[in-house]
Amino acid sequence: MLKQQPRVLAPEESAFAAKHFTQVYAFLAENNLSEDDYYDYAINGFLRAVQEHHTSAGSGDFKHFANALMSEECSAYEESLHTAPIVLSFSDCYKSSHELEETIADAKNTMDDAISAIAYDETMQSFSATQQRIVNLLMEGYSRMDIATMLQMSVTALFDEISLIQQKTMASPLMMAA
Repeated sequence: MLKQQPRVLAPEESAFAAKHFTQVYAFLAENNLSEDDYYDYAINGFLRAVQEHHTSAGSGDFKHFANALMSEECSAYEESLHTAPIVLSFSDCYKSSHELEETIADAKNTMDDAISAIAYDETMQSFSATQQRIVNLLMEGYSRMDIATMLQMSVTALFDEISLIQQKTMASPLMMAA
């Protein structure tokens, strides 16, 4: 679509572009083109017209020239919409659809494991050292009474820490997004 990499406009080109900028909207309106869909392509054509108009010492009707380049860019965009999509075939890579399904399931499980690890690491970083120790001991299967004894704290203090751990866990960005 864009035939050349745009360059930064010179000051006189910028002034000229600002003076004639309404031409972009006029072009879109005259051609019943959606601003949302075609603005970027029209502006590329308009800026090319500004640059080329200045390099050719301003010869000719700028409006006609700009419309032609904007039309060219928008047409190229429309053509790109009609190109055939690329179809990928896995038949050469996999002997059966079952093998492909297993590969996809493995990739999903790997992704789920990675997300869980990230969530665990981020949540653990929000805990104090004592809270991290409590979580690790709970995950190892120790009872709350055993943990209180090991950490030399009262059961009430342990329950308060567990309550804080639960609050922090529920307030973590990953839990809020879920």
